[in-house]
Amino acid sequence: MIHPKLGRYVLKRWLGGGRFGDVYLATDTLLNRDFAVKVIRVTPSNLEALLDEARVLSTLEHPNIVRFYTVDMVDDRLIIVMEYVEGTSLRKIIDQQAPVSVERAVFYIEQLLGALHEAHKKGVIHRDVKPENVLVTSQGRVKLLDFGLARLFEKDLSMSMGGTPLYMAPETWKGEFSEQSDIWSCGVILYELLTGMHPFKSFSFEELRERINRGIGEDAFPDTVPERIREAIVKATSVEPDARFSSCKEFMESIRDRRKPLIVPMKSGQHEIDILNKLTEEQRAAIEEDNFNVLLIGGPGTGKTFTLVAKALYLVKEKGVSPSQILITTFNIRGYREIEARIEKYLGTDTQQIWLGNFHQLAVRILSRFGRLLGLPENFTVVPPTARKNIAERIAQRLTAHIGGSISVVDDILQRFHRARAHLLDKEEFLEQSSGRWRELLSEFWDVYHETIIKEKA
Repeated sequence: MIHPKLGRYVLKRWLGGGRFGDVYLATDTLLNRDFAVKVIRVTPSNLEALLDEARVLSTLEHPNIVRFYTVDMVDDRLIIVMEYVEGTSLRKIIDQQAPVSVERAVFYIEQLLGALHEAHKKGVIHRDVKPENVLVTSQGRVKLLDFGLARLFEKDLSMSMGGTPLYMAPETWKGEFSEQSDIWSCGVILYELLTGMHPFKSFSFEELRERINRGIGEDAFPDTVPERIREAIVKATSVEPDARFSSCKEFMESIRDRRKPLIVPMKSGQHEIDILNKLTEEQRAAIEEDNFNVLLIGGPGTGKTFTLVAKALYLVKEKGVSPSQILITTFNIRGYREIEARIEKYLGTDTQQIWLGNFHQLAVRILSRFGRLLGLPENFTVVPPTARKNIAERIAQRLTAHIGGSISVVDDILQRFHRARAHLLDKEEFLEQSSGRWRELLSEFWDVYHETIIKEKA
């Protein structure tokens, strides 16, 4: 957990998080002004290169770009200070209101393309254009976030490709980025706004890549999309970069209706969550209960999973709870995937913010974010039980080699160590009721085992 005070910044509340870091609303105590402060989880290995990029990003001044102010090291944490904008993510608008009218979709995309055109003129490619990185203010103004972050951190995140797969052009899967890559992403977002569906929605990375490499066909559009818009989207999402628009400005002009002003009112409201209307009296009592601990008992097929899904939707849709504040865990993969599929029907990609998975997956996710507080390296790995057992056996045999690697002695060490791990004992508890050379042997085994685990980043 981040301390509420970070240098001169007082962190007021968490705004969201992604693969690079967590964003907070923060007050600069010297300027007495609010900013959005992104606290980076992975510090780039080449800080000088980051500062060079930061100098370029700080020159981006455009009404549709969230202003980048500075980067700094505070309390050994890298932070990025940006303009704070109140708004709704385009992802939320798509999930709750799409399909939207042609006028409204074009209204958003024209502003997005205008922001990218300004950045491209200065040699800056976004690399991660997606609805989650686009805010829409109450006045309908688009604000584009996270310029350049994919480039700044791609090597340190051990990624051969930057971006989000659903919005990555074919060439970016090979690490090749250009202005046309950003244009491709905008074409996909425009399609999604107009249809309420992603053109390449798939069940695996392999299927997604295959569909992206086939492109969007003319028959993929509903009749409500005008021909000029269809043609623009097909061109913008062409498989070959050279076949796309030469610039964001050209794309913008192809979809603009010069007969109408660029003013579209915001549309309120959201789709009804029908699952909340199908609850029994007992189920509704369970999801509306405000106590922290609720015990729900029922036999197979009585609707326990249905009630759990309804509870999550009730918290998000009725109580305004952020999906990132909800944790749902299951015993197995099949159980959590069933829950995920049901919730995604209503929350779309916001489902990804929920702490959802089986026990082991959630443990790894928590350690990935907060493991540094336990002294774990940023790129730690999880060693499976069989591998841990082999490591322990190898160490025990080596340490007992001077006495012939006695099988009985090795077994005694491993059994004792297994019991210690099962009961979460520390070293002193592990060594209790042992003395002399036996105690020394156990102590050495304990130290060597943990040193080996740390060395192997496990």
